[in-house]
Amino acid sequence: MEVVIEKSAKNSARPYIEIKEVVLTGYRLSEEENGIVKIPYGVTRIGNCAFMHCTSLKSITIPDSVTSIGFKAFACCKSLKKITIPDSVMSIGFSAFDSCTALKSVKISGNGVIIGDGAFYGCKALKRLKLSGSLRSIRYHTFSLCTSLKSITIPDGVTSIGAWAFAGCNALESAKISNSVTDIKECAFCRCISLHRIIIPASVKSIGDRAFYDCRRLTIFAPAGSYAIEYARSNGINFVENN
Repeated sequence: MEVVIEKSAKNSARPYIEIKEVVLTGYRLSEEENGIVKIPYGVTRIGNCAFMHCTSLKSITIPDSVTSIGFKAFACCKSLKKITIPDSVMSIGFSAFDSCTALKSVKISGNGVIIGDGAFYGCKALKRLKLSGSLRSIRYHTFSLCTSLKSITIPDGVTSIGAWAFAGCNALESAKISNSVTDIKECAFCRCISLHRIIIPASVKSIGDRAFYDCRRLTIFAPAGSYAIEYARSNGINFVENN
C-alpha cells in the first residue's frame, strides 16, 4: 500500500497533513480468503499490475472510494468470474483485465469513465456486458477475442468505436449502435463470424477499412441514404434500409 500525502503551506495558520490518495500497489492472497477479496474503503487507486497473475482470485469488491484502476491491474487473473466497477471509477487502464479467461460478467457505470486500450482483451468467458451511458469511446482492442459475447448495445454518449474493438468475438450475433456514434474504425468487428445483424444509425459518417471483414452472415440495418447503406453497397455486404 502506498499513501501519498501533501503538507500544508508554510504560512498556514494551522499546519496539517492531507492524504491525497491511497494506492493499492500489490496484494498476496491468503488461504483463508479462499479467493475472495474486499478492498478496504479509503483506497483511491488500484495500482498498475496490483493483482496481475493472481490466478486464485475469484471475486473482488471494489469500494466507491476508488477512482482509477491501473494498467494490467487484474491481467491474467484466470479465476476471476465477476466484477462490478463502482460509479466512482473514472479511468480503467490499458489491459486492466486482459486474459481474465473466467470473467463472465462486467458492469461499468461510472460518469465519464475512460476505458484504456485492450482493457478486456481475451476475456473468453464474458457473456454479460453493461456499459456506462457516459462512456465516450470504445478504444483499440477493448473487447477483442471476447469469444462468448453474443450481443452488444453501444450506449448513447459513445462517439467512436475503435480499431479492432470487437475483433474476433466469434459468438457475437447482434449489435446495436447508438445515435451518438459517428465513427467506426478499421477492423472494429472483423472476424465476428456469427454476426448476422447490426443496426447502424444515420449519425455514422465514417467506417474504416475491413470494419466487418470476414463477417460472412452480416446484414446491415440502416436508414435509407445513410453512409452505412452506401458502405454496405460498395463492399458487397447485405443491407436492409429502414426508416
